[in-house]
Amino acid sequence: MREATVPIDPFVDVVDGRYVDELVVVQPIASSWPARGRGSVRTPHFDIAPSDGRLVVTHSLSRSGISDDLSGVIVDELFVAEALRSAARRVVVAVPFEEEANESYGHVRTLTLDDLAALGVAMAERSGFSWSVHEFHGGWLVFDRRA
Repeated sequence: MREATVPIDPFVDVVDGRYVDELVVVQPIASSWPARGRGSVRTPHFDIAPSDGRLVVTHSLSRSGISDDLSGVIVDELFVAEALRSAARRVVVAVPFEEEANESYGHVRTLTLDDLAALGVAMAERSGFSWSVHEFHGGWLVFDRRA
């Protein structure tokens, strides 16, 4: 059994937008969003809810939008977006720069300043925040609420 620190295995193929393992089920939306239940979270592209000991993630992304980096898409939309939604003034995303992802820390991919800039562009377009990227002992993506 895989450790629970890596909920989505980047080496498992996503087939037709569906991923399944012992911890999580990711599936495309059938015809309508599932009913919102206790403990569910909904964003523009995801509905996440616990079910039978697994986390069920229903998405409305195109096949091309989800096939490259499923875990990255989920993190970008859920965690960064929620931080921006609830921030009074600033959100700082700090990441290490590594030649290879360090599995000891649960890292499954490496990031560059260009990756952080792409996230800044994508999130700023729909959040109303300005952003900047910096390098100092790793990478820093800083979002500031526009006045």
